[in-house]
Amino acid sequence: MNQPDNLPPEQLLDYHLGLLENDDAERIRRNIAASDQSASQSRNVAAWLELLDSYKTPPPPTRFVDQIMDRIGQASPLRVTEAASSLPPPSDGRFIRRPVLSLRELVALAACLTFFIGVLVPGLSRARSQQRQAMCASSLGNIGRAVGQYAANFNGMMPQTAGFVPGVNWLRSPQPQVPRVRNSRNRYLVVRLHFAKPESFICAAMGGARPLDADRIDQFEDFPSPENCSFDSQNMAGPTLPLRLAPGMPIFADRNPLFDGSKLDAVDPDRSNSRSHDGGRGQNVLCADGRVVWTTSPMFGTHGDNIWQVEGVTEYTGTEYQRHPADAFVIP
Repeated sequence: MNQPDNLPPEQLLDYHLGLLENDDAERIRRNIAASDQSASQSRNVAAWLELLDSYKTPPPPTRFVDQIMDRIGQASPLRVTEAASSLPPPSDGRFIRRPVLSLRELVALAACLTFFIGVLVPGLSRARSQQRQAMCASSLGNIGRAVGQYAANFNGMMPQTAGFVPGVNWLRSPQPQVPRVRNSRNRYLVVRLHFAKPESFICAAMGGARPLDADRIDQFEDFPSPENCSFDSQNMAGPTLPLRLAPGMPIFADRNPLFDGSKLDAVDPDRSNSRSHDGGRGQNVLCADGRVVWTTSPMFGTHGDNIWQVEGVTEYTGTEYQRHPADAFVIP
């Protein structure tokens, strides 16, 4: 059998790793077929790669990320010389080998990618989620201060366009003759009377939310679009207490997940968190005393009741209201 020149080991490794151009890979394949020594070298390389593929990577040690960051901090800066940064010359005169990574570099790159995808990406996602949660809480805090200013001017009461109106319909009714008084008209008062800016009613976690143009505030009696208000509030058509008498009462929160505007959508009301944050991770709640609390359960009323529903009521027509002044009922 004709014995061509032996192949350099790095070319065989590149061949088995699929790192060569088609013409170069075909040239090496013919060389292996024509040379017993090259064929033996090729089998050895394939056997080593098979061993590497079968190796089970152990789980990372405790504080793996911290240890890596500590080592990076202790390492001296890397100095790249001109010789180190230049490309290697062609290994022979028949073809020019394109620059590739060594096996050690490939393993290091794979480890870095695994670390980045498995640790940094989820961490970045959590950080962004927490940032949106904090921005949402800040918006509710601004609303709390605006409600406090409103109360100071209106006998200590929550923003309210009318008094206690039993039987008022706050949901869209399938019967057109049934009047509807939207609860959002009450919370719009703090915007229309300029106690709060329109952007305070936007939750950063709500996709598509946009504040009402400040120049158009006086043109409306209510938020003209659901996109202009990311929060729901205590039903003001029912009995309520002055803010100073109900400091722990939830008065605003992220959107109620049980009502879509016209009907109840309660699969499991006791576990239904607002969908504003990551599809139901929890909700920010503004209490009457101005505190903003993050809770992962809707059971947050002053009596431990569900803030989305009237105590003891599971079926709704849109005319329900609180059974007593301390009953939390945050609705659209």
